[in-house]
Amino acid sequence: MDYVVLLAAIGLATCSVSAHGAAIIDDFNDRDGWRGPIYQYGDRATGGASIASGILTITHAPKGRYHMVSMERDFTVDFKPNTWIHCRFRMHEPLLGADMYTTFTLDGKCLLQMGINGEQQWRMFANCVAKDWDDELFFGSEVIRGEESGKRTDIRVGLSALLKAKVRYTDWHVFSVKYHVNGRERTIRLFVDGCEIAYRDLDMPFPRGAVDNRALDDFRPPPHGSKLTVSFGIMTDGDLYGDTSVNDGAGVRWLHAFADNTPAIPSPTDPRAAVKKHSRMFWDYVIVVSEQDAPQIRPQIDRLVAEDRFPASLCIARPRE
Repeated sequence: MDYVVLLAAIGLATCSVSAHGAAIIDDFNDRDGWRGPIYQYGDRATGGASIASGILTITHAPKGRYHMVSMERDFTVDFKPNTWIHCRFRMHEPLLGADMYTTFTLDGKCLLQMGINGEQQWRMFANCVAKDWDDELFFGSEVIRGEESGKRTDIRVGLSALLKAKVRYTDWHVFSVKYHVNGRERTIRLFVDGCEIAYRDLDMPFPRGAVDNRALDDFRPPPHGSKLTVSFGIMTDGDLYGDTSVNDGAGVRWLHAFADNTPAIPSPTDPRAAVKKHSRMFWDYVIVVSEQDAPQIRPQIDRLVAEDRFPASLCIARPRE
């Protein structure tokens, strides 16, 4: 039962990385092993990163071009069949042009990259209107077959119907990736708060866009001694939303939302009138564990729930013996 293992894998509240790689838990008690802040695409004076009181915080100032600030760490893992990776995330506020990126790279290949595009938090075909609830994210993987046209990156997908009107990324949410192996079936699966996403590219007209999340034939990670690189970051979209002539004046994705620099609270008409703001995003743990090793962290489930760091509604079962 996948949800059972999901619960089992998010339990250690105070432990550091395990000695033998069987279950890896980093709860940001210190910054040992973390590299950063890492500045991509130029200017180093645009943001920062800190680890304090069990929280990784990344900030990014408004900027006029694409730019990313990130932190990353390498782990040596036993990446067995049916291994889960979990992290918990929230943002300070939704801002146009502030994109969350979370990337898991295994032995040099992108196992999964997922994130939240700031523009996805605004309604299409509306007049600069923010969504009441968050209902999508993007993901991609170098090791899946991809959707029907072969796309493997920045696939825009909806959240599970079970999460309708329940998700605001300004609240804490748990993102989980599973390398699922069942006989010959091998897939890369993505969950939000224990609910699996819908594997369909929203940028393709229905019924097209089905995403084939089966692992490529040559993706065969060894069960011991793999290098897993975890990266968290904020990408800003610069002046992408500054052109009022796009889509007959509706702007990017017909949002009627404009900003000459981002991150920003956009204006419905004038990019210069956008309120430019610093983006702040937070993570509070990374956990890597296989279903085989999940019982070793069983005792921590109740503590995690008591600390309100995981939804109690998912505690409908306990890990297998």
